[in-house]
Amino acid sequence: QSWFNQLRSAWGLRWWGKKLGNADWVDKADKMLNLALAAPMDQGLCPTTYQSREKTWLGSLIRPRADCYYDLTNMAWKGIWLCRWLEFDDCPRREDIEQQCKAMVEAMMRLQNSDGSFPTWLTKDKTVVPILDHSAQSALPAWFILEMSGNGGATQRFKSATRACDFLVKNVVDQQRYYDFETFFSCSPKACLQTNGLIDDKQMHDPHTLSPPQNTLCMQWAAEALFAAYSYGGNKKYLDYALKATDIMALYQNVWPISFRQTAYTYGGFGVQNSDGEFNDARQAQFGCTLADFGAQLGRRDYFERGVAATRASMALINHPLHAEFGIYPNPNYPLGLQPENCCHGGGDSQAGRTGFDWGEGSGLASMAWLLDKYGKTYKGKGWSVVVDGGSRGIEMLRAIPPLTDPTFDFTDWRMKGWKVDGNFAEIPTFSNRFNFGVESEEGFIGTCEDGRGGYDDTFTGTLLSPTFFVTRRSMELLVGGGSGEGVRVELIGEDGKAIHNARGKNSELMELVTWDVSRLKGQKLRIRIVDSEMGGWGHINVGRVGVK
Repeated sequence: QSWFNQLRSAWGLRWWGKKLGNADWVDKADKMLNLALAAPMDQGLCPTTYQSREKTWLGSLIRPRADCYYDLTNMAWKGIWLCRWLEFDDCPRREDIEQQCKAMVEAMMRLQNSDGSFPTWLTKDKTVVPILDHSAQSALPAWFILEMSGNGGATQRFKSATRACDFLVKNVVDQQRYYDFETFFSCSPKACLQTNGLIDDKQMHDPHTLSPPQNTLCMQWAAEALFAAYSYGGNKKYLDYALKATDIMALYQNVWPISFRQTAYTYGGFGVQNSDGEFNDARQAQFGCTLADFGAQLGRRDYFERGVAATRASMALINHPLHAEFGIYPNPNYPLGLQPENCCHGGGDSQAGRTGFDWGEGSGLASMAWLLDKYGKTYKGKGWSVVVDGGSRGIEMLRAIPPLTDPTFDFTDWRMKGWKVDGNFAEIPTFSNRFNFGVESEEGFIGTCEDGRGGYDDTFTGTLLSPTFFVTRRSMELLVGGGSGEGVRVELIGEDGKAIHNARGKNSELMELVTWDVSRLKGQKLRIRIVDSEMGGWGHINVGRVGVK
């Protein structure tokens, strides 16, 4: 399946087993291959989900309709990893793998739509289910067929795959119609209106940005399919579109350690889609391989560095003593060696659930095996090199964060470095202009009721805590507005967490200047704490421009 691919995990388990001399891992991996090959084939089609307790094949894990059975996308992902298995010198059941892959490719080519796309689901009697049958899901079968065609030039397989790539060029990439099964049939609250051959429906678009539904999985598939079409055929058009898909995917990668996400170190991790809230999601393991491969083949250090960072991030949530020691994952919620699929899934700074080895540590370890197998511990490009494994400046950088002295917090930098946000606030910081708050339009501030859409909601609650700082001057100034109740306030606190000064609004959105005497606090560790524990009228606080004078 496109999330939980046990064949991919088994490839990684086998690689590590051979590297570390663990025959049991190799044996278990080979048994997982046997299970994948045991799926009953019917004219090149096979189910992809096995129910171990019932000992029966289900067909497809995701079924938007009860009659969905064969899933061509899952079959293609299975096929791609069967091809990867062939790269083992001692690959078991080589002939069976080759025959099954050939049969699946022939079935997909028979089912290809006239516009080059592929259906996603078929019923058990091989009737097309008219959902996502003309969509970005077509990229994965195209990628698989290209893997099977290789440098085939004008072969029928290559022609079929490039027709699919032409569909992606015309109908997906420039329009950013990156929707797939996860966009509609998982955690995102979107209705799928892409049915009966309709490629798009404006009612599915986000009402604020007007963007189509987007999911990062099919961005990777499109990038890989288009890049393969370029590699095997030489048409630069496919390279241009492959990089467009890659760059959109890269916008979902965390390129800095997000200060207001304290659950885990987020650097290098990936998000999911434009209506879901995960950080460090397990898909980053797959994306890491794509980015590193593209970086190596194109001589692009930026892509390669992104790939390494994504692969490392795929293991950041593992319960490991060093992760706790260095604050990478300080409070793990699963036993030693295991990890959840992501963190902050609900949008807040929180732990997430575990789905298993294949969408967790097994996925990350498979991708690290891929990088080490192809590039070694350090990859050397032309005039540059990147450490894949065995060291980095990351820990040293974490240790070297200097203490703040006489800081100014103006909240204009939306990254809010060093701040901890705990709550369900919708927009922190905010640049809201629904009222005259007393700051310029380009200046950010903390408004605990701002809903991010130009409105407000007093039911948001939580706490914001600044990084620790020292003062050397006599006073501190800040802008304060909002409610006057006991549960909404901004505080200056000491090392013991007790309030030294506090301020509230006057039941007015307009922020007014507040001055605190800090002349006796020199040398003490101080922090700003903003509290909103009220949900009624004026149950919010506004805070802007905090600075030592």
